Amino acid sequence: MGFIDRILARFRKPGDHSDEEQGVIIEIPSSGDVSGVPAIADLEDELEAAIEDTELGELDGNEFGPEGVRIFFYGPDADRLAAAFVPVLGRHRFPAGTIIEKQYDLDADDRVRVPLEDLIGRG
Repeated sequence: MGFIDRILARFRKPGDHSDEEQGVIIEIPSSGDVSGVPAIADLEDELEAAIEDTELGELDGNEFGPEGVRIFFYGPDADRLAAAFVPVLGRHRFPAGTIIEKQYDLDADDRVRVPLEDLIGRG
């Protein structure tokens, strides 16, 4: 991001999404019932298949830690990218506290964290 873009980003309102890359992070906590959680590699394959042959985005990788796993996707529209994942995520059970984070500006704090239950209509 150039100098001018950084200055302009300070004046954007949250929700005023730019044409720059956006992100979706799926956060799956390590605690709780994981009996219905698919293996992370299998889940990544399913999520990638959901956006294959589209311009929605791509998998950037994952991060394992003591609190759980985070799966990173990036593309031009975080809302559309997250929406494409709903059918896949709805086929599985995830631990309570699983979060979908939509990042609208990767260099600022313009993000929305949505509990998975709210996104897929369970809860």
